[in-house]
Amino acid sequence: MPPGNIWGGKHRMVYKHNEENGDRLRKRFAIEEQTMFFLRHSFLTQEEESGFSRSLGKHEKWLADKIYLKQSRPYKPHVTLEERLEGPLMASNKWD
Repeated sequence: MPPGNIWGGKHRMVYKHNEENGDRLRKRFAIEEQTMFFLRHSFLTQEEESGFSRSLGKHEKWLADKIYLKQSRPYKPHVTLEERLEGPLMASNKWD
């Protein structure tokens, strides 16, 4: 058995053809061919895609959101060593 997904990759198991699974193989090849067609012929070119994103202002919006999150991040308050050790060292103020 190959490691990982047994039907894909370098060491994949090859699908054996016989009469029972002929229709299944044809359907599988048709789906694979359709997928390859969509990968070869993309809906938008790189120039159209970048122009579309630029016209919507996606990068500026992303940058503004990132700056806003960085500025509005809650930080923990500053704690001094005296404040940290105040409880354990000052258990009681009795000097008797």
